[in-house]
Amino acid sequence: MPDPCEIAAWRFEQITPLVDASVDETQRRLALRERTRKPVAWPHGGRHKPIPKSTLYRWLEAYRKDGHQGLLPKVRADRGAPRRAGTAAWIGYAIGLLYEQPNRSLTQLDAYLKIEFADYRLSRSSLACHLRAHPAFNGSAKLRKGDKSKLRALYEAQHPHEGWLGEWVRSNPLRATFVLVRLPKQGRQAKTAAGKRARW
Repeated sequence: MPDPCEIAAWRFEQITPLVDASVDETQRRLALRERTRKPVAWPHGGRHKPIPKSTLYRWLEAYRKDGHQGLLPKVRADRGAPRRAGTAAWIGYAIGLLYEQPNRSLTQLDAYLKIEFADYRLSRSSLACHLRAHPAFNGSAKLRKGDKSKLRALYEAQHPHEGWLGEWVRSNPLRATFVLVRLPKQGRQAKTAAGKRARW
């Protein structure tokens, strides 16, 4: 999070042409149009985007009322706490639904929550955000992915001098099979030559 004083200074830069008494009305309108149409880099990062006209007027009103203090970002009194009383119960129920059936979509979860809770009022984006922040969400994500076995495994001989020979056998142009043969310890030796099949 950027320094609040830096944010206030950046906001003041954006409204300077609107509060400068030496700037005439035409220049003020041009500055307002430029800021509301031209994308700018915001101090908290993210993509470049224009400043909404309502936001500029809000900053202008706050500056006229409280000076630079009015341009400081406001901190929510309930920051970090759920904004709705039932949010914890709703998210807990949704997590339970995901553990029951990990492939449920947000649309399905939203429908189940509306049926179960008469006062349910969360958008799907807020629901997704709360679910990702829940400590039990990673478990449901693992269940959704399932236990995927590796396509290739490392072979380790049980005996130190055990030998194996492998070769691709093509039965037709579209299909090939890998044949793995265990060579006996004595009596036969594998001889390979460049470009020729192994013989023993």
